[in-house]
Amino acid sequence: MSSFNPSWSETCPMSSPVGHALAGIIVFTVAKHLFPKYPWSWKEMLAFVLLAGLPDLDGLWVWIGHIPRHIAHRTVSHSIFFSVVAGVILAWLYQAGLKKRLVHFWWLFPLVILTHPLMDMSCVDYMPPRGVMLYWPFIRDFIYRPIPFMHSVGTYVVQGYPVWYGLVVSGAREALQFGSVLLLLKLMFKFQRRNAQSA
Repeated sequence: MSSFNPSWSETCPMSSPVGHALAGIIVFTVAKHLFPKYPWSWKEMLAFVLLAGLPDLDGLWVWIGHIPRHIAHRTVSHSIFFSVVAGVILAWLYQAGLKKRLVHFWWLFPLVILTHPLMDMSCVDYMPPRGVMLYWPFIRDFIYRPIPFMHSVGTYVVQGYPVWYGLVVSGAREALQFGSVLLLLKLMFKFQRRNAQSA
């Protein structure tokens, strides 16, 4: 184990990119089942994966600008307000760029982005301020509702492990957790389709 470095842990109390990506794929899988007439493709799935990780772009200010996490990270971009505004704008740009009819599904873009702060606020966090500014700009408090099985990258960093170890272990845990949810959804939807065809 390496020695504990608080500057690293300040950037790591979050879900791994694996968990966020799987959250985007889960939303895509559910949407594809609920709206089978829409011509879903890998482009939408890729878009949802990227959207699910979008709020963490604010981490660049922490890494590059050396701005404290409580000022730069998990604040504005981890709010419902940001999810809605960014989601609507990006849905419009996506529709304009690919010339696809996303009018009826524009709300999926904000929903996918919102999965990010909801996951981060549910992670066990050892570094104050804990949680995310979910209700910014109306309430600037950090909202923290930890779920015991949601271990953040920082969970391992505060124990003295390097960041890469935290990313690998938390990513593996989330791959198992969210991958299981995804697999169950796919099996359930397949079972429903089979019953509908035989009816």
